[in-house]
Amino acid sequence: MVSAKAGEIANKLANNPGKIAIYGWHRLNGMPIQPVSTVHGGALKTPRNRFTELISTEGDLSSWVLLSAGLIAAGHAGLLRPVVTASHKAGVYLLGIATLYAA
Repeated sequence: MVSAKAGEIANKLANNPGKIAIYGWHRLNGMPIQPVSTVHGGALKTPRNRFTELISTEGDLSSWVLLSAGLIAAGHAGLLRPVVTASHKAGVYLLGIATLYAA
């Protein structure tokens, strides 16, 4: 990255405590589309819910959690299979009827 160096970002953050730095997209010539910005406060955080709490835990996931997740995924797959099968059959039959009608 040509225009902003890590030192510039670090200095902006040091001069603006409690803020976060946003920096990223560049044009093909290397110029930033938006320069380093520290207008947003540190309150921009990931929304907290059961899933984000689970994946952000620092410890290892227990075998109970992994088994539960596997069973839930298998249950969803078990529900999805007949829906996909039925919709596929309906589509094939409709295509066949349309083909017979067009002939």
